[in-house]
Amino acid sequence: MIKSLSSSRFALPRALALIGTSLIALGQAGIAAAQTAPQSASAGTATDPGEILVTARRQVESLQKVPDSVTVFTAKTLEDARVRRLDDFVAMTPGFEIHDGESAGVFRMSIRGITQTNQGDAPVTMVVDGVTLPYANSFGKALFDVQQIEVLKGPQGSLYGQNAIGGAVLVTTQQATNDFSARLTGSLGTREHRELTAVVSGPVVQDKVLFRVSGYLSHDGGDMSYAYFPKKKTSVERRQALRGDLTFKLTDNFTAVIGADVGHSFYGALPLIIRTLSAGSGIPNVTTDQLNQTIRLNRPNQTSPDLPRTKQNYWDVSAKLDWDLGAVTATSVTAYQEVNEREVQDLDVSYIPFVYGHLNNLISAFSEELRLSSNSDGPFHWVVGGYMLKVNRHYDIDPAFINVTLLTTGNTDPAAAVYVPFSQTLQQQDLDSYALFGQAEWDVTDKLQLTFGGRYDYDPRENLVTGFTLAGPNAPLRQKRTFKQFQPKASIRYSFSSDANVYATVARGFRAGGFNSGANANVLPAFAPEKTTAYEIGTKLALLDRRVNISAAAFYTDYKNQQLSLVSVGAGGVSQDNFTVDKTRIQGVEFNMQARPVTGVQLEFGYAYTDGKIKKFGASLTGSAFNPAAYVGNKVPLTSKYTLNGAAQFTQPLTDTIDGVARIDVERKGSLYWEPDNNAKRKPFTLVNMSAGIRTEMWELRAFGDNVFGKRYDSLFFDNLFVGAPGGFNFAYVSRASRYGVEATVRF
Repeated sequence: MIKSLSSSRFALPRALALIGTSLIALGQAGIAAAQTAPQSASAGTATDPGEILVTARRQVESLQKVPDSVTVFTAKTLEDARVRRLDDFVAMTPGFEIHDGESAGVFRMSIRGITQTNQGDAPVTMVVDGVTLPYANSFGKALFDVQQIEVLKGPQGSLYGQNAIGGAVLVTTQQATNDFSARLTGSLGTREHRELTAVVSGPVVQDKVLFRVSGYLSHDGGDMSYAYFPKKKTSVERRQALRGDLTFKLTDNFTAVIGADVGHSFYGALPLIIRTLSAGSGIPNVTTDQLNQTIRLNRPNQTSPDLPRTKQNYWDVSAKLDWDLGAVTATSVTAYQEVNEREVQDLDVSYIPFVYGHLNNLISAFSEELRLSSNSDGPFHWVVGGYMLKVNRHYDIDPAFINVTLLTTGNTDPAAAVYVPFSQTLQQQDLDSYALFGQAEWDVTDKLQLTFGGRYDYDPRENLVTGFTLAGPNAPLRQKRTFKQFQPKASIRYSFSSDANVYATVARGFRAGGFNSGANANVLPAFAPEKTTAYEIGTKLALLDRRVNISAAAFYTDYKNQQLSLVSVGAGGVSQDNFTVDKTRIQGVEFNMQARPVTGVQLEFGYAYTDGKIKKFGASLTGSAFNPAAYVGNKVPLTSKYTLNGAAQFTQPLTDTIDGVARIDVERKGSLYWEPDNNAKRKPFTLVNMSAGIRTEMWELRAFGDNVFGKRYDSLFFDNLFVGAPGGFNFAYVSRASRYGVEATVRF
């Protein structure tokens, strides 16, 4: 069926009709099961067992009613699965992947085949307590004291903006409480693992002014030794974060929440290792044999263990104001955010002391959103609003240093190295965005609902590149582009009952273009915006008194100007640039199930199959090393053929007050290609996490194991055909090893 989608110009309607017929049949079977199952006494209310409430459409409603593919993680699931970072819940979301680089701010995402470029805009918008994070570097914040996470897949631009071309991630932190409460969670484990979370919440003025303060500390000692410094470990990590909120309920109709968040992280970098010997040295005064004699395959070969490291500091403040005006609610969300990231990298990767560089990334952003939403209980619901985002970004390779001892004498001893600055690239960008948006849902009948939405984005952007090389200063490169797009969305949902429905959605997706550094002649100075037209049909079923919840979807995406990365390392330094592929086709299916078959047993299962294919490559990537014509028909890079995740949790009363709890999480990823030439491929692999312990209402104690079977895999791979690294070898970032430990929680 998947293959047939590309067989003719009638393939898409035929395939959607076929899948739609199947889903309708599944929905009809679901209604029969729902009608024969015992009904909850509170059917249709938020207290129903198994009902999950979401805010995906800017209103609180049952997940069952949303005509989109949505994966939801409640506070209990986040706690049970020990979710602490972006990677953790992404691993539990079918069709969503993170490919980690050297730090939490340097990674590439992929969702339904829509990928993130290196240091570029993410394919999803991430919204924390109503505040849109301005750049992917801020996505790496520690996740603690979180109430719920919603992952919406498919274009969500009509409500969440231009970077929601592949979806949106909505994070809701725990809110301030009118009663005093506190919680302390700590863990100790192997590889010097230490972690502490503390939360305090309560009233300042009863019923009027409430507060919540939470803090997070963690330390990890790393897991892989450097080849030439065996006592030093890679991927050392230290993180600190503090968050505070004040909630003002000054009248029955007005609520204000003032929040602040600050954090610092240090990363010793994931291990960057050499996978192949050199086919021809590109390092001056070093022969291929000399280089290969120093290479230790599959080990970090850096000249110094202090070179690969990243420091990240961030802080943000926000104010969310809600006025209940009777027929409508007016909401204002104002935020200011800063992220400062400083990296030091051994750019040549090898033990030969040749080139290293400082990479600085400073991002500041101010945003304002105003919206009105209806309060009616009738058949018509709507939201309209305006949004402004002003981002200033400084991205500098400041500067790159070269070993003059090696250049002048050929001496390869790191102790004799003398480094001098040889190039610097300063890139300053103003990335503004202005938007008007709206969406409405109309309950035509008790069973039929129509949704229409749209957003107009106007994004003026400016770029200034300056710098120097040993030959002298570079001429400034000034660029201006304005990207604008209307993103419509339409959905239809038919409900056989409150527990069984089918839906169909069509939406336009958009991600703005951008600017390259100008240092690489193989790419254009600027790259074009992305546009998608996405079709989705699906069903949602709640069976057996909502003890079993099932969702299934099929999607098809026409993709124009897909943005991909070209990372180049050479004697002139490093450049991280983007190019576009003219036309791509992506299609797939997804399935989710949550079940509580018997008391004390909870099961979760998710599966996604994604088939992305390059239909027309175009001419935005040039140079003798590339053959774009040969890439047509190849698979889209950074997208696993399939992802599968499953979890089982068992709770057994041991006494009247103590329960025993055990959980296992399994994640499997299919094969993927790293670059559009499909030359380098990652094989499928499986990861397993486990935990077991005892708990009461007041405390909990458990043992845990992350990646218990010690599977190591490449999180990012750099094929020399696409990188052109000195030495002519392939290199990769490698995943973290196993972690084992114990964790305790006390609630007050």
